[in-house]
Amino acid sequence: MNRNTNLALAATIGIALLSASPSLATTCTGLDPSVAAFVVDYYKPNPIPPNDFRCNGTKECKLSGWLYLPPTPKEGGGLPAIVYNHGHDQERGEPCAIAQYFTSRGYLVFAPLRRGHTDIEAGIINTGLYSDYYVASKPAALRNAATVEYLQFQVSEVAEAIRYLTTNLIADPKRIAILGHSYGGTLTVFSAASPLLNPTPKAAIDISGAVLDWDDNPSFMPAMVMSVVNRKMPIFFLQSRNEVSHEPTVTLSNAAATTGNTLFLAGFFPAVLPDANECPTAITDLCSGPGKLINKEVHGRFITRTEHVKDWGPTAQDFLRLYGVK
Repeated sequence: MNRNTNLALAATIGIALLSASPSLATTCTGLDPSVAAFVVDYYKPNPIPPNDFRCNGTKECKLSGWLYLPPTPKEGGGLPAIVYNHGHDQERGEPCAIAQYFTSRGYLVFAPLRRGHTDIEAGIINTGLYSDYYVASKPAALRNAATVEYLQFQVSEVAEAIRYLTTNLIADPKRIAILGHSYGGTLTVFSAASPLLNPTPKAAIDISGAVLDWDDNPSFMPAMVMSVVNRKMPIFFLQSRNEVSHEPTVTLSNAAATTGNTLFLAGFFPAVLPDANECPTAITDLCSGPGKLINKEVHGRFITRTEHVKDWGPTAQDFLRLYGVK
């Protein structure tokens, strides 16, 4: 199936092409040529709600993200869908390795950028306040709690992304999963317990949620444990073996195992190692020593490098299939 056919099918399954721009210049070089990638506006209220953190006052309100259709979507809509929650950095790029892996297996992948985030190359400049600015506006003693609080606010963006997919008849409401990495993993945990998500996803996957913050911000642990206890869906906690901390996966899976809601999976996957000769002899901006990447490089490459997504992707897909997202 060629891209033009896929674009035509996109229209048949309800994408409002007037507000969705086909991105023939997607930066994802590994995608199947017949995958259609769009920038879509998933939240654009009219009139603008008062006091909405997702908006710039009453002047502008628009949240956009990347939508990827698999190579062979079925006419009439109803695709299995993954809503991908990105990490913390304000400027985002396309989640190419995630999109490549899951679209090649028949999944629609939607990566909604949250309030205040941008993808300048794609022309996405989302309204609303970026999390760091919200946190900086608080007294120093309250900033740890404010970081968690703002992620909890952003559950509404996950809800809007799901609403967009189902209202436009793009996704099968009975075959939706949420998946997130880093801050997006934490957001996925919070979303898994929220009544705002309608329809309720069938499964959640938390990849390295709060790994970089667990030891420094004590507000993460109790909030995430509470969400795990109260979650409304099965959840899979996963990370690489050489992340800076294993505690989030251990603590949250223990919380899942000791409550009445025991539908969960947890796993550690092969270490993220430097490329050949990348870290030969010294500590650098990239390397923490010979043969070792710095923590942030390990953390990021686990979901941005195709070879690492292939390490955990099959287990993730088996988990999704187990709970009907297939």
